[in-house]
Amino acid sequence: MPTGSSWEPVPAYSHLCQFFREANNSRDCTWNVITTVWEARGMKAYGGNGTNQLIIRVDHRGIKEDSKTFERAVNTVSNRVYKREFTGQPYDFFASSIIISCWNKKMIGEQFIGQIQLGIMDVFLSKAHMLPMQWFPIVDPKSDLPSEPLGYLKLNCIINNLDESGAVQEKAPDAVADWELNRHEILQIPRMNMRKVACHQYNLKFMTFQGFDLGTGAEKTADPIFRVTTPCGVIATDANPNTLKPQWNTMLQIPYYEPTFCDLIHCEVWDGNAKRLSGLIFSWKDIFINQQAYMKPRWIDMYERKSGGLHAILQSEIPLAGQTVGNALEQNMGFNQSKGFFEERSVYCGRVLLAIEVEEREFRKEPSPANIALKPKDCADMWSDAKQKMFFRFHCFYGQEFSVDQWPLKYRVQVEFQVGRKRVLTKPAEIGEKGLYEFFQAVELELELPMDDQRDNPDGWGAPSLGSGCWNPECFVSRMPDIWVKVFKVSMVGVVMSDAEMIGFWKGDVRTVLGGGDVEMWSENCYIGTDDDNQTNKMFKGIEPIIIPMGDEAPAPSKRAPWGREGDEASIAILNPYQGYQYVMLQSDISCSLGPSDPAGFIGFSAKLWMPTRYKCANGPPKGPPVLSPWTAWNVHRLPPPWDDLLKWTRFFNVKAHIYQARSLGARNDTGVASAYVELKF
Repeated sequence: MPTGSSWEPVPAYSHLCQFFREANNSRDCTWNVITTVWEARGMKAYGGNGTNQLIIRVDHRGIKEDSKTFERAVNTVSNRVYKREFTGQPYDFFASSIIISCWNKKMIGEQFIGQIQLGIMDVFLSKAHMLPMQWFPIVDPKSDLPSEPLGYLKLNCIINNLDESGAVQEKAPDAVADWELNRHEILQIPRMNMRKVACHQYNLKFMTFQGFDLGTGAEKTADPIFRVTTPCGVIATDANPNTLKPQWNTMLQIPYYEPTFCDLIHCEVWDGNAKRLSGLIFSWKDIFINQQAYMKPRWIDMYERKSGGLHAILQSEIPLAGQTVGNALEQNMGFNQSKGFFEERSVYCGRVLLAIEVEEREFRKEPSPANIALKPKDCADMWSDAKQKMFFRFHCFYGQEFSVDQWPLKYRVQVEFQVGRKRVLTKPAEIGEKGLYEFFQAVELELELPMDDQRDNPDGWGAPSLGSGCWNPECFVSRMPDIWVKVFKVSMVGVVMSDAEMIGFWKGDVRTVLGGGDVEMWSENCYIGTDDDNQTNKMFKGIEPIIIPMGDEAPAPSKRAPWGREGDEASIAILNPYQGYQYVMLQSDISCSLGPSDPAGFIGFSAKLWMPTRYKCANGPPKGPPVLSPWTAWNVHRLPPPWDDLLKWTRFFNVKAHIYQARSLGARNDTGVASAYVELKF
């Protein structure tokens, strides 16, 4: 189980998405899903003569394909191949399902008989990306008896893509005997509530304690609900009205029958039952293998996609002649954009305090759904200590290779630093004589997060909030939300960010940012309290040398002290902006205003972090005076560039490479296709 501040808790899912995204440079991928339905037997009859006017339908993301109508059928050999070509992003593809359903055609309309649901990731992770031909029971998951088989279909499913040779059914379907199939390949897909044939059954328990700073950015208040969806049902907490910091303190217990290691569990935060705020995907495999780790309560950061404009329509679920708007556009318009439909989950939606337990049940003690309030003694002391206040200082130096047009409007570039739902912007900068966008600015950001003196301080001891004990902030810093660096282009006439267009972004955890790319060096740019008596056993320094008295101004940069006070080496060391400097390549997605071959660019920055002591945070307002930032007075001065006369450094050089053309490139797959691009690294 990952230990970083933000993690993707679905190993198979995240690995597949990352593999296809990197292999295709974030552009859309194409897969073929081939489903062969060979035979139907024992269909529940709805017709007047004890038969059905049978239709077999295959549905993937709203795009449906029907068989012909089988007259007066209960048993029939359909021998039909359904082919679905999907072009899009792996995030959408591997989280989707194939639904094979049976219908009885009537004079007016159709009557549902039952269905089978095959997870795309289940099929893809099977041998040769194929589920072999076998019998599947169909059920009606919305009926009073969702475990009752309503018929059987003999079928198989294969997934192909351009980079791999396609799998084929080795034998004719009617020549494959059930005993010839490996027992590990039979019925790999979980059957919905098939209780009487389930070999394993569990209670899956979600200890849902509280949320913090929930929402998508625009919400001031909401009625948050935490909802869990598995292949066996849905369960949710009660709503906490008018808050973005709910105290649910509820155990959600949901039955789980015959799970497989490919199952996905969807957790979502809703505003009442009307609007989905954010979602998170778990893997049964990861939960089952790491049960001890998941049983410990921890904060989980939640991110969503921005999904603006046409992409929002493509993600919607509005019915349109039996399809969604996105499916209709995908099928009929062939709409495609240069960067594909990949969109990074860059909208921070708060964090949820969660623990998960797995309880195995015997046949005599069947699992049962439950929504149980936790006892106060089990959750009252969780993250109930004073919140930890912190002040970041971001140094933005310069950027280059931004795709910014200078005609017909002249554009400038602006950089945004974001931690959690807090963000800060630099002043816009124009391109300079060196071909660089020179910022050389320092900006600060204030943040406050829940803190637990015991659970967030495993390497320390005592109760630092009460003024006793020792605090080692490493664990707490490692669990902070990720830092985002976003670059926007703004027009010269724009005075607000309403006309801004994002051209690239970069994401990293707090320790990586503080350490200049080296996680081990993060403590060099982290400061606690004002002096050495800061409850850290002198592991971290204070910021007393740079404190400016109220009403005074920070000294201007000079050759003797380009930052800090002259003759005060401690202040010069603390304020050194180039300590932790890193120069990173930006990433891009569909929300960026870039062409198919435009680079996102590069940006240079560094960061420092100051946190008041735990005792100071516990005795802030209304008990005592407010905690003020030590960086504010120093941020008024421009940071000296590396080539400035104030710094006796090596001169600055700019390296450019001109790429013209290429010939006889090796094909990257058997079809002879090569999607070539050039990367220059120095």
